[in-house]
Amino acid sequence: MEEKETIVSLYKVYGKRKLKLKEVCQEIGMSYSKASKYFGGDSSYSDKFIMEHKLLPIWEQFEGEQRRWKITEVAKWLCNTEHQND
Repeated sequence: MEEKETIVSLYKVYGKRKLKLKEVCQEIGMSYSKASKYFGGDSSYSDKFIMEHKLLPIWEQFEGEQRRWKITEVAKWLCNTEHQND
């Protein structure tokens, strides 16, 4: 699926432009518990490490708020990882 189609599809499913971690995990096929461990606990990684190694799509976070993923970033990540697996 192309990036634009993926964006439209995500918006139809969720009805919003920014997703929470649990919703992102559903879309990228990763367990929520595994992704949560990236951010906290004994096996946590720095945000920089997660982005450099493309473990999750790029997110935004403002002071005192939870991380949110734009559907455009999720779609871009999905399209790029699909092409890497071809």
